[in-house]
Amino acid sequence: MSQWKGLLWKEWNIYKTFVYLAIIVNTLGILVGPLLIQRVFNVEQNFGIHVLIISAILGFLHVMGMLFLFFSSLERDMKRPDIWFHTAASSFKLVGAKLFSMSLFTLLSLACSGVVTTIASLLFLEFNVIPISTVMKLEIGLIIAVLFSTITFTISIFAMWVVARLIRPINVAFSNVIAVILYFFCFHNYSKFVESNIFKTLTGYGEVNLPEMSLGEVSSNDFYMTYQVSNNIFMGEIVFEILFFTCLFIVSVYAFDKKVRG
Repeated sequence: MSQWKGLLWKEWNIYKTFVYLAIIVNTLGILVGPLLIQRVFNVEQNFGIHVLIISAILGFLHVMGMLFLFFSSLERDMKRPDIWFHTAASSFKLVGAKLFSMSLFTLLSLACSGVVTTIASLLFLEFNVIPISTVMKLEIGLIIAVLFSTITFTISIFAMWVVARLIRPINVAFSNVIAVILYFFCFHNYSKFVESNIFKTLTGYGEVNLPEMSLGEVSSNDFYMTYQVSNNIFMGEIVFEILFFTCLFIVSVYAFDKKVRG
């Protein structure tokens, strides 16, 4: 437990400034953004709708934010592997602590954004066509969706990073290029698999309806932005992706430990 605490505390001390900055930018964006949209684009006062759209945009920007922090931390330690690896902690702890800490940082920033969005919706209540209770549920759904997306996306990119590290001794110049090509090849085929009938058969169970969130499409015609909300989810899809990306993370860290660290 002390190893985990030390590894997590190390990440916090290094990257807490980025977390604070993200919270400040999100807060200003959500509170000031609707007013700027109204003035710059001269649109009608749909402040409540614009708050939700900006919140969604900022939310999904967290995917790239976590990816940046994770690999910034990883590459920083890989510059001095003799120091980073000079520990009794396993590679699963070293990499897992980074993934876990970056997930916590993302969750913290998203939670603050959700609170600010709810407050902004209350401030613009007279212009808001969506009930506050629905706004809160939408924000909770957004937080869960973005956090899940950031973790799975980071794991998939980490797997390609390991591949690049494995190829590097053979050809330094093309290791990253090959890894990027391999990533898009795998992403394309995985997307095809997700759209297939086999995937639907494997995961099409445990349907959960979200009637109170079934807004369909929240749109701002003058701002040319839409925010689509799903009416239901399948627990089978969630279970499958958790198992798939957990296995991918384990295999990637194992390869990292044996071929990169070793």
